[in-house]
Amino acid sequence: MSIKLKIENYFFENISTVVWSAVLAIGGLVFLAYFTQIEYMPELDLSSSAAIFAAAAASAILIMLVLAGVFILSGAFWSSTNKGTALSALWIDKSGNYTNQGALLWFLAPILIAISSIISITKSHIIEGITIITASSISYGILAWRNLPAITIRTFTKAFLGFLISIVISAFILAFPLTLIFMMAASGSKNDLTTPWFSALLLSALVLAANLLVVIKPKTINPITWYAVIGFGVLIIVLIHFDRFSVVASRTLQIFKFGNITEASVVLNKDGCTAAEALELKAIEKKSEETCILRNAKILSRLGSELYIEGQNLNNSFIRLSIPSAFVVTWSIPINTEPRAGK
Repeated sequence: MSIKLKIENYFFENISTVVWSAVLAIGGLVFLAYFTQIEYMPELDLSSSAAIFAAAAASAILIMLVLAGVFILSGAFWSSTNKGTALSALWIDKSGNYTNQGALLWFLAPILIAISSIISITKSHIIEGITIITASSISYGILAWRNLPAITIRTFTKAFLGFLISIVISAFILAFPLTLIFMMAASGSKNDLTTPWFSALLLSALVLAANLLVVIKPKTINPITWYAVIGFGVLIIVLIHFDRFSVVASRTLQIFKFGNITEASVVLNKDGCTAAEALELKAIEKKSEETCILRNAKILSRLGSELYIEGQNLNNSFIRLSIPSAFVVTWSIPINTEPRAGK
């Protein structure tokens, strides 16, 4: 029996073990990425941390799937809504595949025009934006009418309006990942004012190219595989470029309150108060001889036998400290206090 067959047999015979091991490995990588970022590793009992790792893995996978999908959703939406319409002959060949020229002319170019119009309108250039939309719509309508075989005006009008609506929706969908890229560029290094924006433009071009590839997917390739490779490929490149891999891990731990807990109020016992005062932590509120509250703290990690906290001292410098869990009575975070509807 070949090695490949042995591996396949082992996988199918032990599928639950393999899947569970993969989930735990992903969860472990999530924690490793986060703890590497904060430069701290709590003492964890691996045998009792399986559920924590599994929860982290499930959340991380979901977040990654959503982010990867966002980067290619525009192309996937346009291609799915513009297949089998009266205008399909403009971008689909006789074998049923989207042509490169058709995708460029009828997907990418209109998307860029629509995004430009949206930007013009949001920048208070309403007349210019409306003019761009109107002129482009008329031009594309004339072009479509001239290049289509015999078709009734009613059928053409209905199909063309559907095409325009799909372009507008696709443009709004695409605007989200492009905005995300520019936001990450804006929050980057402030020492270099040109490189972040130039790289944001390059990454935006990458996102556009990725959506173009999504549109021209060959019929012989499995769509899930095609979309996954493109979506995760773009996501990984963007995260690596902006050094944001830890964002997914940070958000995962924040969801389950394992760590990255901001604006926390930590209630300490007498020993905890003594330790906090010795470190000259700011925002300590004495409640009694036995307890005090550390306000506006950031709990970086609450796993293991201690809390790893970031706070401010009397010199207004940020410091990080570990407090044994035995010194902590409880902790709390603020929530939205706005009244709910109907209350």
